[in-house]
Amino acid sequence: MTPRPKRLLIVSQSHLARGGVESELATLCRELPRHGWDVCLGLARGRRFHDPEAFRREHPGIRIDALTPASETREGR
Repeated sequence: MTPRPKRLLIVSQSHLARGGVESELATLCRELPRHGWDVCLGLARGRRFHDPEAFRREHPGIRIDALTPASETREGR
């Protein structure tokens, strides 16, 4: 029987598609599957500044789920 992969959901803001933290998140999402992890990056979606699609364009090949908050306020994100 094949062991099930360990699952990891990383949740973050999506205000920026580039930068130090964003690059580290992208690296984690690319490298962890090689070590048996099933990784998904959950990015907050907002009306204006938080755009998971911009992150997806900057970092193709990463599994991303856009998280739409119940309220689009700063606190909701």
